[in-house]
Amino acid sequence: MMIAPPRPVAPEAPPAPTDPLGVFDLPAALLRLPDTNDALADAARASLLRATLPTAMPDAWRFFVAAAEGRDEEALALLPAGDTPALRHDRFVLAPSPEAYAAAAAGMDGADRQLLDLAAWALGVRAEEPATDRLEGAAAALAALVSAARAGTVDVALAAQLGIDALEVRTASPVLASRLLAAQAAA
Repeated sequence: MMIAPPRPVAPEAPPAPTDPLGVFDLPAALLRLPDTNDALADAARASLLRATLPTAMPDAWRFFVAAAEGRDEEALALLPAGDTPALRHDRFVLAPSPEAYAAAAAGMDGADRQLLDLAAWALGVRAEEPATDRLEGAAAALAALVSAARAGTVDVALAAQLGIDALEVRTASPVLASRLLAAQAAA
């Protein structure tokens, strides 16, 4: 009896680019990076995920540096024009108000809406904790981190979730993973 050689395993598709969610302090912790084909994007994203502000980056992302440095009004002025879910989300994060939240949420659904709702809850514009079941990766990890921060204390289930999320994002976003582990350790 002859044993067939193992079948080759198809390589996994590369993961979708990760936003530097939770890596910097507010408001940058909640900001998304708009899509761009700029050749500088990959290196700049890698730098941001290590909590380092790049010296060279796509022009469409310059608002992020201003926000990370605490220059919110300048960040809002640098935010590219457009009506994508990411840009509407970022406009709200940089100038949060109930009216801006309603405008950003109009017609938004799925994970985009849940991430917007999470940002609104983190910024105190939304009173009730949002559903986050459609969030994955860094966005799901950010949800656990925001829940821990809002609760002030971490129960066993949330502490376990923080650890699980840290393991899931450790390669793509090591700084977020360390923030999750710090929140877990504080439990």
